[in-house]
Amino acid sequence: MMSPKLQLEITALTAQTDGPFYFYSLSRIQQTWQRLRESLPTDLEIFYSAKANSHPGILKTLRAFGASVDIASIGELNAARSAGFTAEQIEFTGPGKTPSELQAAIELGIDTLVVESLQELELIESIASSLGKQVDVSLRIHPAHFVTNSGRVLEGESSQFGIDEDQLPAAVAIHKSCPHVRIRGTHTHSQSNLLSADDVNQNFTFAIEAALRLQKLLGVKLETVNLGGGFGIPYIEGRAPLDLHAVGEKFKALRERDDVRLELGSARFRIELGRYLVGESGFFVTKVLYTKESQGKHYAILNGGFTQCQLACGAGQVIRRNFQISVIQKTVNTGKRRTHLAGPSCYSQDIVASDVELPTLSPGDLVCVHNVGAYGYSFSPVGFLRQAPATEYLA
Repeated sequence: MMSPKLQLEITALTAQTDGPFYFYSLSRIQQTWQRLRESLPTDLEIFYSAKANSHPGILKTLRAFGASVDIASIGELNAARSAGFTAEQIEFTGPGKTPSELQAAIELGIDTLVVESLQELELIESIASSLGKQVDVSLRIHPAHFVTNSGRVLEGESSQFGIDEDQLPAAVAIHKSCPHVRIRGTHTHSQSNLLSADDVNQNFTFAIEAALRLQKLLGVKLETVNLGGGFGIPYIEGRAPLDLHAVGEKFKALRERDDVRLELGSARFRIELGRYLVGESGFFVTKVLYTKESQGKHYAILNGGFTQCQLACGAGQVIRRNFQISVIQKTVNTGKRRTHLAGPSCYSQDIVASDVELPTLSPGDLVCVHNVGAYGYSFSPVGFLRQAPATEYLA
């Protein structure tokens, strides 16, 4: 639950805004970074996925810790540069990069353009040729097998992301006619929010085997292998967190496998994390406007919900489950009751939590949704109903 210190910090912020807001704890991000660096090999490079949360303060914080950055648009490229990331610290992913975005990245000389289709490879060659530049790229590989966050191994699934593993011979053939493009590495990301170290390791294994296949086809040593990430956080109360130490030990063992050590021993290994780095740092704070009864059910109507934090309202969930909730009351009421937390919009799915046991709420009380530092503010439909977006604070 929420510490008294954090409650005081959040309560103090209510004097600065009448609307809902996000609070990001920089100390929690620092603790997460330290856990990663203590549990994983020191030479495993960590890229922060800016799409999780591109708040300037968060970008600057992670750059200071030593992260590189993964971006997926010209807007994120500009944000990363404004936060102080050098071109050599940036990789650019995404299946739909526009010609102007590709040209900007090539002109800047970013570390790696991640190619996600055969046509994109040809377009990069055309742009690089017109600029008279040599471009280093990684191929994003959609692996033939991957593990989902339910623990199932899927085979032969289609995806808009990356180049299918069985299309690698075609990619290499096209590459031979691209003198301005050099394939230097691979990028593989198959699944998000994994809470099992075994599942993370299995996807790492599939990624490395795909890299070995590409290296054999190219006939040259790969310089970088980005394994993706998918490290999860326990949104639902009672779920066990990812065993980060086990992830580190399993990765060390995988890297010592004979074929990996012999064939990829000189490659730099990378992972790409967004949710894991910042998710647990963030709280969505919204105020109770009214309470009411309907057909035997108790509702608290909040001043923020779907428009400002659709993640808490079930976006992306197959089966909707409540996130962890804390309450900060104006006047402490020890009585409990089961409550539905509804946002202010005229949309039936604007439900922040369903049938959750909480202290009896009154107008003016604060409801704090945990673990929304990633895909909270940036993932929400802020144009819906023209409601004011949530304010963001960090400390």
